[in-house]
Amino acid sequence: MKLSNAIRILRSTKVFNGMMLTFGVSFVVYAFAIASTTIAVADSNVLSGNIQELRTEVAELEGAYYAMVSVMNQDHAQREGFTLEEDVVFAKLNQDTVVAYRN
Repeated sequence: MKLSNAIRILRSTKVFNGMMLTFGVSFVVYAFAIASTTIAVADSNVLSGNIQELRTEVAELEGAYYAMVSVMNQDHAQREGFTLEEDVVFAKLNQDTVVAYRN
């Protein structure tokens, strides 16, 4: 049997058709895998940038919130009559000191 006859017989069989079908399907699956991987990487880069922007925005909002709470507390304290003392001195007692109060 010559080589050309063997190839002709192989082409006419179901084996060759099955091999070509398998090769075609493999190529399509490979192309789909490459495309989906490329899209996934691009999406992850975009999402990573979005996450960083949101973290920055949240940090800015937290800073503004704490600044407003601080101002609100100082204003409320001033309305209630509390004042900020400049010359504050603290005293420290020894552990064995006993203080008695008269009722």
